[in-house]
Amino acid sequence: MMLKVLLATLLSFGCAERLSVDPSTSQFVDSVGNQYLFRGLNSVGKYAFEDVSDAQIDVMSGAGFNVVRLGFSWDLYETAPGVFSEEYLNSALDVIRRLGKRGIYSFIDMHQDVISHQFCGHGFPEFYSWPENTTDYMKGGKHAFPEPIAAPEYGDDDEYSQDFGLITNCGEVESTPLGWAGTYATRALSSSVQMMYDNSDGRQDAFKEFWRRAAAAFKEEEFVLAYELVNEPWVGDVFRHPSLLVPSVADKKTLAPFYDAIAESIREVDPDTIIFYEPSTGGNIQDTFKSGFEAGPGGKDFDSKNALSYHVYCPPLQTDIGDASKSKWTAKACEKASAWQIGVRGKDVTRLATAGFLTEFGAVDPTNEYAREYLAAVADTTDELLHSWTYWYMHIDVENGNPELKTLARSYARRVNGSIKSMKFDSKNGDFEVTFVTGMVGEESEIFASDEFYYDKGKVVEVGGEEGGAEARVEGDFVRVKNLVEGVEVTVKVSNKE
Repeated sequence: MMLKVLLATLLSFGCAERLSVDPSTSQFVDSVGNQYLFRGLNSVGKYAFEDVSDAQIDVMSGAGFNVVRLGFSWDLYETAPGVFSEEYLNSALDVIRRLGKRGIYSFIDMHQDVISHQFCGHGFPEFYSWPENTTDYMKGGKHAFPEPIAAPEYGDDDEYSQDFGLITNCGEVESTPLGWAGTYATRALSSSVQMMYDNSDGRQDAFKEFWRRAAAAFKEEEFVLAYELVNEPWVGDVFRHPSLLVPSVADKKTLAPFYDAIAESIREVDPDTIIFYEPSTGGNIQDTFKSGFEAGPGGKDFDSKNALSYHVYCPPLQTDIGDASKSKWTAKACEKASAWQIGVRGKDVTRLATAGFLTEFGAVDPTNEYAREYLAAVADTTDELLHSWTYWYMHIDVENGNPELKTLARSYARRVNGSIKSMKFDSKNGDFEVTFVTGMVGEESEIFASDEFYYDKGKVVEVGGEEGGAEARVEGDFVRVKNLVEGVEVTVKVSNKE
């Protein structure tokens, strides 16, 4: 008990510790009985590191954000075979530390989209991403990129392209009905991804070394929450293995062993930091079925060190298809569809005994009121399931503000000392309610409730449930709830003064 009290005291003075996952509650926890929920933003530079200014961090803090999904791409770190950029690493460390000074966690996202430069994408180094080394995939070959969705138009080669060549018509490739994601339908990209999963030419070994180095560099950073192994992983070579397109199959056949191998490399240098793992990407089709995972990376023995990352989008709302994309009815239909998809992942979280983190959602026109209502509805669903989230994408405009900021700066229980049971927020009037079972006597829970965005007339705070179970006080944008009795259920309500 004395150790718990000491740790709690240290945490109250702004120190952070490595969090873990409680498989019995599916919540992020620390060693003194606190449960954590996270709300924040993506910060992903796809072709160079995206810096975050102190002024932008101030905006994040003022909006109640306590986490950033920080892009850290393999191709920007390993710039030539075996050559790693200390400048890129130090840029990431600098942002992590400045965020941490404001109490904001980071998790490291190995971000990729359509693999690499030669496929009109980014994330994986070019020299580890070429397709099968046969004439079929080289210039003039029947499977040369970007066949079969477009004919290649070649420009100048570089030191790695060799007989494959580099195309100049990425714009044409990305203008298909599927947009840039249609690149996944090319033979060459599918071949490249499968070669990574199969460790052809030692590619997977190289990826393991990337993560081993990254984990060794980040493991001492107290405000690093997790490592996200790879963003939106493709299923593999669907031309040779069409069954990979069947929902859940790729998770089990290709991703699970791949994740196990990468996690093992990380655990050699960092046994403590949480690992985020994501189901295979396949548009919204894959996301409407349960994942094929039977356990997180490393198996059930690592349940406390794994969490499920997932994405939810609604293409009709985020795609420029005319007035329909801005209609109330499109937004309402998207609310229903996204709630269903989040529910599917919620069942995965329960089945896998892990925590759930919606690491991407949004990509809408924030100036459209119906789109903002959609964002609020997605956040409502995550509140219901007690999942965390990071929004995609808001470049913080310090001078002029961002139209979606109020929608995202919701009231929520950031930290609960005890066991959270339910949480809900009404973005129309600011009414907030959280129910939890109290933890250790004298410890406090923390609710973020912004005066600027929702309580401009002041807050009314009510503590209900077991009489004398807890007491609350208001400190600026926070409501602190102190446990007076352990193990009793209390409900805290926050509303706007009339």
